[in-house]
Amino acid sequence: MEYLIKREDGNWFSLGPDNYESTLTPSSIAWERINGQGDFRIKCAEGEVSFSYEDPGILVSFESISFTEERCNKILDEVLRNIKSKTGEEGYVVPL
Repeated sequence: MEYLIKREDGNWFSLGPDNYESTLTPSSIAWERINGQGDFRIKCAEGEVSFSYEDPGILVSFESISFTEERCNKILDEVLRNIKSKTGEEGYVVPL
C-alpha cells in the first residue's frame, strides 16, 4: 500500500534528514531503522515502511501483506502529528 503525505499549501515540508528519525516514525509500535530503498526506512512487526520525498510530498510505502488499512492509517496519523509538531505545517494523506 502506498500513500502520499502532502503539505496543505502545496509546498515542501520543512524536514531535513536530521529530523527523519524523530518525525517519520510512529509512537504506537516498536520499530528500528534499517537500510534500503527510500530516504528513510523502518522495520516493525508488520513489515517495512519506506519514506521518500516526492514532488512535493512524502511517499510512504508499506511493504508487507501484514499491514491492514487500519494499521497504515494509524501510522500515517501519528507521522502527520509528528510533522505538525516539528514544523508547524499542516498536511493530509492521499491514498495511491
